[in-house]
Amino acid sequence: MSGEETFLESFVEHISDLPSDIRRNLDLVKDLDKSSSDIVVKLRAAEEAYVQRAEQTVLNLTLPTRKRKRGVGTASEESNDDDDEEGDFLKKTGDKSSRGVDDID
Repeated sequence: MSGEETFLESFVEHISDLPSDIRRNLDLVKDLDKSSSDIVVKLRAAEEAYVQRAEQTVLNLTLPTRKRKRGVGTASEESNDDDDEEGDFLKKTGDKSSRGVDDID
């Protein structure tokens, strides 16, 4: 502010550029919005391509085969194997659940 300018004149001079500043900022926002929209479109296309490649990769995977401990048996033999394993576990841990409530006292 020069010595001959009043505060009001200086203020009016500063705000006279305001409409062009607002217009410029709105144009900038519009440009940023357009460029971000373009980026979002590209990102969605890249995401879709990635998901399709991942699905194909997963579908083409081969799963490892499980080996049985005691050869191939019938379903009843396999259930007996499970019972044996359960019995072994109970023997090792000292099954306290079969003793009943009397031992709590």
